[in-house]
Amino acid sequence: MVFNSLGLFAPKGSTVIFGGTFDPIHEGHLSVIRALLPDYERVLVAPTGQNPWKTESATPFAMRYQMIALVLESEELPYSTNRKDRGLILYDSPYLYSVDLLKELRKKGFKDLTWAVGEDNAESVSRWKDWDSLGCPVVTVPVTVDRHSTAIREGRESLHPAIKDYVALNRLYGSSGRDRYS
Repeated sequence: MVFNSLGLFAPKGSTVIFGGTFDPIHEGHLSVIRALLPDYERVLVAPTGQNPWKTESATPFAMRYQMIALVLESEELPYSTNRKDRGLILYDSPYLYSVDLLKELRKKGFKDLTWAVGEDNAESVSRWKDWDSLGCPVVTVPVTVDRHSTAIREGRESLHPAIKDYVALNRLYGSSGRDRYS
């Protein structure tokens, strides 16, 4: 058996899913993506349509997806939108529950799936809808940069530079201009 640097058995051809709201994507998310890339054939970054645990509406999926793409490009993290490619994949279909995404991927022939969560969300996994019935291992990834999307939306932490103009242009997170997120 071969174990990856995160201490998890990762069979050849395995795919790890890093899901979340990404509202907005930030340095903490990037630290998780970078930690996963060396150990898996595919790292699927999969933004949800809406976080089922939150009552507030998220920024529309298309806008969050665009911000993820802008940040990945600026960080020189090449990605594909073709789910069968290897490397970093930006998943383009919104889902509500993690279990729904797992079922969809398995129907499309994906095997050896692992779900990744940042250490700040590890305790929530046991409360996910139907999670225990799917037999999908979860790896907890240390988050090397302490950032939180809520603090960014509230203007208490900085946006990633690649999305400052996008956020201001689209007046997201209460933005009335570029200066708020400098």
